Amino acid sequence: MNKIVLISVSLILALVVGLAGCGGERLVTQTVLITTTITLAPVMETVTTMVEVTKTVTVTETVTTMVDSSTVTVTSPPVTDTVTETTVVTKTTTPTQPSHVYQVVEDISYIITEKSSNYWYFSWKVTIKNMHFEELTLYIEVNFLDSDGFSLEWGNDISTFNPGETKTIYGEEMIGADIAGNVVKAVVDIEPF
Repeated sequence: MNKIVLISVSLILALVVGLAGCGGERLVTQTVLITTTITLAPVMETVTTMVEVTKTVTVTETVTTMVDSSTVTVTSPPVTDTVTETTVVTKTTTPTQPSHVYQVVEDISYIITEKSSNYWYFSWKVTIKNMHFEELTLYIEVNFLDSDGFSLEWGNDISTFNPGETKTIYGEEMIGADIAGNVVKAVVDIEPF
């Protein structure tokens, strides 16, 4: 089974520069917000990682003052570096779709309800459960087989199931009296519609 990986990355960078006080002090604040979202399919798991880094740097510039033909130089103090890092990890897991979207709860069964000189009437039923998380429409085909596995007659139904719903589907087929006595079993074929 192939996995689809979707990666989305967003980066927000804010740089604030302001003058603080005399002597040319500058306050530089840098905020970086990185959000990474990774979605793995068909697992339907989303992992969101948010890293927020705030860096504050205070820089005092060198001030040169002239006093009576003498130069006095004041050297700035070392740069103050404050880094705050916050990591928030959010993991959301959604249940995956089951490998089969439906389950046959009670297999196909049939009885002969009426016989005439022209036709035999076969009533059938099958019970199916929707294993999907969404509404599901199924095409249900019933084949009446002879001892060699050949289909003598068939019938069908289209039915819609709510999520998790179990439903018994009923039907009736007319089979010509000349071949109806050869029916030995019924089989059902179900496909999403």
